[in-house]
Amino acid sequence: MKKDIRIMLLFFLILSLPFANISCKKPARNVEEVLDFIKSIESYESYVEYEIKNDKKASTKKAKQYFHKDEGYRLELEQKRVYVYKEDSIEVEDIVNNAKYSLDNDFDELYRFTFIGEYIKYLYSSQDIKYFCKNLEGKNYMVVELIIPGNNRNLKTAFMYVDLTKNLPEKIVIFDERGNERVSAIYRNLDINIELDKNLFK
Repeated sequence: MKKDIRIMLLFFLILSLPFANISCKKPARNVEEVLDFIKSIESYESYVEYEIKNDKKASTKKAKQYFHKDEGYRLELEQKRVYVYKEDSIEVEDIVNNAKYSLDNDFDELYRFTFIGEYIKYLYSSQDIKYFCKNLEGKNYMVVELIIPGNNRNLKTAFMYVDLTKNLPEKIVIFDERGNERVSAIYRNLDINIELDKNLFK
């Protein structure tokens, strides 16, 4: 009888292991609360560390992002270029060459999809939010998946990692159609819902 009980306990322990690995231990009461908190972000500024990979090498870049729900996005890239993302264009200031010019809104896919604002738009517009829970180095994350529109096979799927101790995005990772990591963007000193000078977006 005792042997049967031990076998049953072992069976239930084995069954419980996969669920233990994907459980989300978070201060929020439910997933909707985390998503609602992300959707409540109306502005932010953050330093961002990029790692960009191709088949031959990887490169790193440092930048600063600004987001305002009514004004758009601003990216300051290594004191070399400034990108201001408007509704129908990207305004570029080339600091090194002292030049300014406009680009079509579809020209840049790489940096655009590292802005949290893209995920906020997705959370408001999509009825089928895909997410899963993941533990990395002892920290629990909720990972929100975004399918990147367009025909660029190197930029197909993006994942936003939300740190569940703070309910704040910590990084975004973009993969190609084969599942290879192409871009990672890690947020440093993310400051949300702050007043931003509107001239940043002009």
